Amino acid sequence: RPLRVLTPGGRRMASFKVGLCQMTARNDKDVNFGMCKELVCQAAEQGCQLVALPECFSFIGARKGEAQQNAESLEGPTMQRYRDLAREQQIWLSLGGFQEKVEGEPDN
Repeated sequence: RPLRVLTPGGRRMASFKVGLCQMTARNDKDVNFGMCKELVCQAAEQGCQLVALPECFSFIGARKGEAQQNAESLEGPTMQRYRDLAREQQIWLSLGGFQEKVEGEPDN
């Protein structure tokens, strides 16, 4: 059901549809991207303009240290795939937790 947003003056703004997706992430970025892409495409087909993916949408480690080893910059290939997906589907994505590697910070 579209959300109706009101301005502070009580006037109605344009409505939009939000898709909330749930999936079980694994320690495989390609598998996770495939699952997320399928969910995002389904939501877009149903008219969603904003799609929210869960925490650890792109990767969840199965062994100690695995998440840190797979951390990337926000400019890295994983985030680029999701930017491209959003652009292709003409939607906004809200991405849950991401293993971000920040230059100059320790890897732990």
